Amino acid sequence: MSNALLNMVVPMFLFFIYLFLTSKLILINYSIFPKFLPDVPNYWWPLLNFPCIIVLGMWAAINLFESDFFRNAVKISILLFLFCLITSLFSGVAIYSDKIVTRNLNYFSMETKTYMIKDLAWVDLSCDKNSKHVRRGFNRNLNSAADYNVFTKDGRKFDLTDGYISEKYAGSWLNSVYLFDRNVSQMSIPKRRVTDNAKLYGECLSVFKPKSDKEDKLKSIFIY
Repeated sequence: MSNALLNMVVPMFLFFIYLFLTSKLILINYSIFPKFLPDVPNYWWPLLNFPCIIVLGMWAAINLFESDFFRNAVKISILLFLFCLITSLFSGVAIYSDKIVTRNLNYFSMETKTYMIKDLAWVDLSCDKNSKHVRRGFNRNLNSAADYNVFTKDGRKFDLTDGYISEKYAGSWLNSVYLFDRNVSQMSIPKRRVTDNAKLYGECLSVFKPKSDKEDKLKSIFIY
C-alpha cells in the first residue's frame, strides 16, 4: 500500500476507532478514572473529550484531501490517537452524596477537581417532551427529556442526566442523583425550573417517570 493511501486511510480509521472506544457504553467498562478517586462514589460516568474529537476529526479530514502534504501522517495519527485515548481513560464525573468530583480534558486540564455542595451556585431543572429523542420514539427514559443542570460558583456546569447510560445503570444513577439532590435541598441551594409552565412541566415528567418500582418513581418526583 502506498504512503499516500496510508496517509488517507489510517487517520480516518483511527478517528472512527476512537469514537467507538470512547462511547460511554464501552468506556465505562475499562475507564481508569474511578481508580484514582478519593473514595468509592455513589455513581460515576466517563466523559467525551471534545477537543480530541475535533483535533482527530480535523486531522483525518486534512489527510483525506491532502494525503501527500504530511510525510509522517501515520506516525502523528497514532501518537494523537494514543494521547486522546489515554486522556479519555482518565476523564469522568463522579457523584457523591455531598460532592461532585471530575477530571475533564474539555477544560484543557487533567487536574481532579472537587465541588462540595457549598460550592454550587444553583441548580436548573427542565423537561421537554418534544425533544428529538422523544419525538422520534428512540427513548422513553427520564434523561431523554429532563435535565438536572448543576452550576458551580466558578462557572462550571454539570448535567447529571448525562450519567444515564442505559437501563442497566438506571437504578444506580437515579439513586445517586436522589441522594445528591437531597443534600442540595437541605443546604438550600437555589433550584430553578427552566420552564414557567408548571402544567406542561408536570405532563412532561409524567411521561418519563421510571418504569420500575414505586420507590424509584418517588425519587424522581422528589428530584424534579
